[in-house]
Amino acid sequence: MYYFFTTYARLDGWMPGDASHSSSNGHLGELDRWAISELNALVRSVTNDLENWRIERASEAIETFVERLSNWYVRRSRRRFWKSEDDHDKQDAYNTLYTCLVTLSKLVAPIMPFISEEMYTNLVGQRVTGAPDSVHLADWPVADESVIDDALALRTNLAMRLASLGRSSRSAAGIKVRQPLNALIVELNSPQEREALEMIATQLKDELNVRDVRDTSESDSLMAYRLRPNLPALGPKYGRQVNEIRNLLNEAEAARVATAVRAGEIVNLGEFELNPDEILVDNIAAEGYAVESDGTYTVGISTDITPELRAEGYVRDIAHIVQNVRKNAGLEISDRIHLTINAPEGSDIANAIAEHVDYISNETLAVSINVECADEMTRYKHSVDGVEVEIGLVKTPA
Repeated sequence: MYYFFTTYARLDGWMPGDASHSSSNGHLGELDRWAISELNALVRSVTNDLENWRIERASEAIETFVERLSNWYVRRSRRRFWKSEDDHDKQDAYNTLYTCLVTLSKLVAPIMPFISEEMYTNLVGQRVTGAPDSVHLADWPVADESVIDDALALRTNLAMRLASLGRSSRSAAGIKVRQPLNALIVELNSPQEREALEMIATQLKDELNVRDVRDTSESDSLMAYRLRPNLPALGPKYGRQVNEIRNLLNEAEAARVATAVRAGEIVNLGEFELNPDEILVDNIAAEGYAVESDGTYTVGISTDITPELRAEGYVRDIAHIVQNVRKNAGLEISDRIHLTINAPEGSDIANAIAEHVDYISNETLAVSINVECADEMTRYKHSVDGVEVEIGLVKTPA
């Protein structure tokens, strides 16, 4: 994260001002408010742990925060740093990540004194007038309780869990993330979570590359269920009556029993009262969906890929390949290029490229896209869905 931040800060000439870079919480977007909320909650917990000599717990809390900040905030904010326009949103991204990195350098200073000094000196000591020269001379951070938002933390945690399950369902179906899909369907446990889903739907669409997000109250269930007796638990308790219980489970309304088992409730079957751990519930994905569950939430992605969606997947693959070619050619992330993409004439891939020229241009910083490679271009051949595509690029003159 430190390398990512300093790379783009140098490119944009971004510098911290003399004033605090914690933006007013009122106008920040939800992603920035979440990062600042989690940061202040971390300051509170680490301070308490270190004051009570719980050094390992403090270290683990910092590690967890860093992982979440990297895997959620930074990954979801990359485009905000990439974009050429220097707008309010881009400045908020810089300010938020800067605040997090500076505060982290102070929190880890007692535990990792040298790396924290390196970060702090570059971020603050050499750049902010009047700031202490060393992180070990700086004041310890103080948590701002007013920006800690528990409701925001809960719904962002929900978004992260559902996104993780969505990625697992894609992986299980063998569908890469760059392939757009029609819908993500989720099974939730309460009206409050369904209300939160509306607030995190845009994040899930971006994360999982789907066009629609909805819960199962708007459609048929994602799952069919098969019920089985848990023989190690039921055998010693009921002996030969297990066969009768098996028959009752076969005749029961599977969805109702599955719901009761998930809720940890007693299940009444005939004369038997079964504990939830005495019934095994096998989840079977509904037709047209790839489904994953973690025992609390269940999500499904639509696996039907229309020609339109497949075309979008092709151009995302091509944009990804061009980005790798740029990197291998030693280009800076801000360099603009002339680009050629030559796919077999009349192929679905060639048609997709022609329909999405603007998208490819924006993603790859291409000022022009042609079919034939010029002599000065380095040529690369790649396979897209089994079709050979030739790509050539050259940096535009400064």
